[in-house]
Amino acid sequence: GYLEIGSVAKPISANVTAEIVIADQKIDRTLDPAELGAGIESLGKIRIHGAVKTPTFVRLAAEPLAGQTTLTLEQPVTSWKAGDRIVIPDTRQLRANQRGENYQPQDEKLEIAAVNGNQIALTTPLKFDHKGARSGDDKLEFLPHIGNLSRNVVVRSENPAGTRGHMIFMSRSEIDLRYVEVREMGRTKLGVLDNAEFDSDGKLQKLGTNQIGRYAIHFHHDFGPNQAPANGYQFTLVGNAVDSAPKWGVTVHNSHYGLVRDNVVYNTQGAGIVTEDGTESYNLFDHNFAMRSGGSGDFAPRSGYSGAGADPGGEGAGFWFRGPNNYIRNNVAANADTFGFGLAAGALGDVRIPAFHGADTSIDKETKLIDTTDAAVLEFTGNEAYGAIQTGVALGWNGTITNFRAWNPSRHGITATPTDKLIVDTITVR
Repeated sequence: GYLEIGSVAKPISANVTAEIVIADQKIDRTLDPAELGAGIESLGKIRIHGAVKTPTFVRLAAEPLAGQTTLTLEQPVTSWKAGDRIVIPDTRQLRANQRGENYQPQDEKLEIAAVNGNQIALTTPLKFDHKGARSGDDKLEFLPHIGNLSRNVVVRSENPAGTRGHMIFMSRSEIDLRYVEVREMGRTKLGVLDNAEFDSDGKLQKLGTNQIGRYAIHFHHDFGPNQAPANGYQFTLVGNAVDSAPKWGVTVHNSHYGLVRDNVVYNTQGAGIVTEDGTESYNLFDHNFAMRSGGSGDFAPRSGYSGAGADPGGEGAGFWFRGPNNYIRNNVAANADTFGFGLAAGALGDVRIPAFHGADTSIDKETKLIDTTDAAVLEFTGNEAYGAIQTGVALGWNGTITNFRAWNPSRHGITATPTDKLIVDTITVR
């Protein structure tokens, strides 16, 4: 199948809105016991290109305080317009009695009334202060960001309280999504996973109550086309917005050589942007903004899938990476229950990764074996975490943390359990 809504050369015009609405229809669990339906399931080619919205998120130039109706930005936002929905994080350093069940969110979703260069007028005043970070001598050093959630191409659930839609891309799917708004999508919930079970003949043994893998955007064993697309990436996610999901926002599972850049992910559970099982390799996560990731709030990472109560990636993290073999640069995490960045601790042992671009990792001869005990995170550079979090980054692998900023965490800037050697090069914690 081939679905095209706009193209790189000719995206959907900014004065047009295109929507895909996933109908609220009860799933027939006799026909579809694993609840795969009611969504966009791709084994083919999808091209969705909305009007370019740059930047997708931007840092403020002055502290936004309660009662204000104007925001001053670090740079002009010429593609933003009246009616756009923006989000600003809770930037507080939480005390122990403000976390967990006692947490009262102070992030805000607002509407733009007018844009004038680097000035944004709001339709309603701010309800809360969103203060920045100060040094020991009370000098203002860092300010929060705002993210823009509005796009003119929208994929959404008809009824978020009914049968929600999801997107899953598999096998040789060729996926290129740019400047798409994915709203109220995803069906898997935070908490214990409970899947439908089948015997060796495919006969249903048990219906599940919380089926794994029904996420807002989900690359599931998606090896991509045999011949890499023109940009060199096996899949492309650029400039998209994910608004509200009951578990993860963007999920990369046993999928490789992808580009995830300039996306805004807001109001997810468990984590905003995820690599699921630790095999994921050579993906570039560059300049994304993950904000308001709720979760269990547990400090200790839980990385396994087995056993009672399994809830992988459920702590509440902006970014959650199960394995080390990806490039993570210039991303911003804010307002997450536990971690800005959780690079999951816990043994993975040997895993199979692609031996070359476009490899099908279900075929052993197209893979190579690596021992993750010795592996280092390929890159962790220029990232930032702040506001209503417990820890900026929790890292369980070898590698180098470079030019990292963490401000207003309630526990740690960095916590790490490297298996051999970790280099920490230029960090600022406030």
